[in-house]
Amino acid sequence: MPHPHLLSAEHCCEILHLCCCWQHPQQ
Repeated sequence: MPHPHLLSAEHCCEILHLCCCWQHPQQ
């Protein structure tokens, strides 16, 4: 399974919360 960073922002936010939210904001 690929890193959560490669997943959609919404999916990552739900799993790792701030892990990707700040890196891939919802546009």
